Amino acid sequence: MDFEAGMETARRLHEDGNEVYYYSQRERAYPEWILSAYGSGFGFPRVKHWADVIDRVDYVVFPEIGHGALIDWLRERNYKVFGAGKQGELLENDRMFAKRVMDELGIKFPKTYQATGVRDTVKYLAENKGKHFLKMNAFRGDLETVGVQSADEAEAFLFNLYASSGPQSKVMPIIIESAVSGAYLGQDMFFNGKEFLRPFIYGFEDFDGDALEKAADRSVFDETFERLQKYLREIDYRGPLSLEAIVSEDGTPYVMDPSARFPFPLSMMYINHLRNFTDVLVGCIEGQKVVPEYDSTYAVNLNMSIQEKTKRSRWFSVEHPVEVKTRFVNAIKLNDTVYVYTDKDTAPSMTVTAMAPTISEACDEAVTQMGKVKTIHGVYNDALESSFKVDYIEPFEKVSGERF
Repeated sequence: MDFEAGMETARRLHEDGNEVYYYSQRERAYPEWILSAYGSGFGFPRVKHWADVIDRVDYVVFPEIGHGALIDWLRERNYKVFGAGKQGELLENDRMFAKRVMDELGIKFPKTYQATGVRDTVKYLAENKGKHFLKMNAFRGDLETVGVQSADEAEAFLFNLYASSGPQSKVMPIIIESAVSGAYLGQDMFFNGKEFLRPFIYGFEDFDGDALEKAADRSVFDETFERLQKYLREIDYRGPLSLEAIVSEDGTPYVMDPSARFPFPLSMMYINHLRNFTDVLVGCIEGQKVVPEYDSTYAVNLNMSIQEKTKRSRWFSVEHPVEVKTRFVNAIKLNDTVYVYTDKDTAPSMTVTAMAPTISEACDEAVTQMGKVKTIHGVYNDALESSFKVDYIEPFEKVSGERF
């Protein structure tokens, strides 16, 4: 299943010299032709049925979630697979399950309540003052994580669920997390069935305060990682794993949302700047200790998406010099030209990445590279909006003094 990273994972594996077959399950009751075209023209076949080619390959790679039971089924039949598996996917798809696992492992996480429906959510917030985060226990399309300060604010925000969910709005599980003060960080890792492959990637969104200084000492996470490894070994986890955490002022990490897939847009940084990309994936599958090798220390993803004001689905072609590291979500290549499809409901359509020894150098390089990209045929540069995502490789120096 290809949400954001599948096509470009296949493309990078092909660029590494591997023979690749790309399969994506994009099913609809009345599918458009274009759903079968994404990924075509890049030098590897887009197959209609994975079972037709499964016995031609050495490894099967699932960069996304959604097929955990199939991963387990394949492994039971001795296929070598990169992916979370059913129990691993539950860490992301069932947030309360993840919290129960963390509780059993002794991993700290924010105070959490699972409400039953919108009314129970509002009632809980009325009785428990302060800032909270609201999340769905499973399907993020209904409600992405949002911070609220009061019951009234939550009720106004959740109003749309009454219309979209109908009677289910009375019983749907909604997670309420108490806010924790501190620095917000993400940790992105690979696990090979035995241990994490280091170095890790850290993504940060808070540049100020003493908490970031404590978070910059990666040892605050060591105990969390060691406890988590115990569970991952039990379920034979072999694939990518991401954690989001708040590091409090006293240096305590409070883990929030695990992701059992290639995180987006960080996965585009892996695809562009992880030098031994194929080796790392194979290492996870084979249980080998492979050291990930990156181009530099700081990575910047400059993500381009159609502006909300346009609200139209469009194709546009992309031209850029070979050295510009550009990746796409939905794209085809026809007569040596790349065409990208974008609409208001998809993730960022195009990502340019850069790596450098400092944050400012990486940001400058990403902006410079984006300036070399030309988009034509229906979408102009002023119809695109961009956002930065900054990540860094451990070990690293003190970072809070840098700004961009």
